[in-house]
Amino acid sequence: MRTKTESMRRALPLLLAACFVCPIACADAPIVPAHPLDDLAALKAAFAARIGKPAHVLRFGLGEHYADALVQNDAAPDEFDRYEAVPGQPMKEGEPQKSGSIDCKKKIAFADLDLAAGARVLAEVRAIAPDGSSPKAREMRGDGWAKVDIKKLLAGTAPPPVAEARKTDAPATTGDGRTHDFLQGIEADLARVQAQVGAPLAFKHISLDKEQLSVDVFQPSNKKRVSTYLVDDDGGIKLWREDDTIPFDCNKPFAAADVPLSALPAMIAGAPALIPPMAQGWVKNVHIYRSGLCGSPHVYIEIEDERGFGNVEYDGRGKLISAAVQ
Repeated sequence: MRTKTESMRRALPLLLAACFVCPIACADAPIVPAHPLDDLAALKAAFAARIGKPAHVLRFGLGEHYADALVQNDAAPDEFDRYEAVPGQPMKEGEPQKSGSIDCKKKIAFADLDLAAGARVLAEVRAIAPDGSSPKAREMRGDGWAKVDIKKLLAGTAPPPVAEARKTDAPATTGDGRTHDFLQGIEADLARVQAQVGAPLAFKHISLDKEQLSVDVFQPSNKKRVSTYLVDDDGGIKLWREDDTIPFDCNKPFAAADVPLSALPAMIAGAPALIPPMAQGWVKNVHIYRSGLCGSPHVYIEIEDERGFGNVEYDGRGKLISAAVQ
């Protein structure tokens, strides 16, 4: 079964004091990688291209559906901007920040900013107390839990923890005898997934393209566990993986009634025309998840043509929020 739209990893937002010199200038907004934690170099390059000038980053936040940086302009040290990155979306220009409450003491050169170190810390998050209260990191070894030196981990000198195997061996449900085009609608397939789960679906993330539907749902019996179901274009359903939720991540479920599923095919079909330069383009993929910092669920439609990319965003009521070429 194809897994090209496997859902994004869950990660605890991480703050790193950092100094960032950006030598790259880019006139067009860069696209944030769809899976930032799997492509940290591309994420870092996207920030560099969007900032487009020598600067220092005073804080870098890294999470599952979100990353941000607080930046100080080297040429004008009293100017600060905050940049946000949403997976699969173009990065917007920085938002000016007031300087009065900003601490500029801790800085580190861009070349020394190691996002991989942040990813190692995120990999350790499941060893932290479930309520997020413990400031210490631990890893499971053969003889039990062992402490990990956070400073060494951030510096890259602590050995990375062994990744936990989370894919399941659950048998797939066979297809229903027809070819599915998920851009034409997903309500019937969500009903099939719900029948397999045996309870109303509490969504964390829905993603789809023409050939595959991926659904992250909170488990009915344990709201601290998330199951990912994949539906292939032959109708086969597979429980692909199970994972723990991440403390401080957005773990607020949304329901089918919270998004305009019945209108989704029309929204998808009409998306290219909302961006006149890309009216002849096609839909690459669609994501549905809570916007920003655990806001209401939004629909994000990614458009592509021979020249580039575009993005169309709707809120949970089907109201158009934005439509822009990359």
